[in-house]
Amino acid sequence: MLKAPAARGRPASLLVEINPVGPYGAPTERRGLRNLEELKEYRKLISEDGLEEILKAIEKINPKSAGGGGSRDISKTL
Repeated sequence: MLKAPAARGRPASLLVEINPVGPYGAPTERRGLRNLEELKEYRKLISEDGLEEILKAIEKINPKSAGGGGSRDISKTL
């Protein structure tokens, strides 16, 4: 769990970082997926019991952003 700082009119908020560990138990800290094995590992982590409950609790704690906080349609900016 991380605290994201306030930015561009969005208040500070909590978030969950998903970061699998490598063969020696250290976090991999990767920014993207390189192969199907890494995808399988992320899917395994996302399906962990308890993650949904943690995210529900975070949603209750995090302040609502001024912009609505939903997804935005980027196709209009391309």
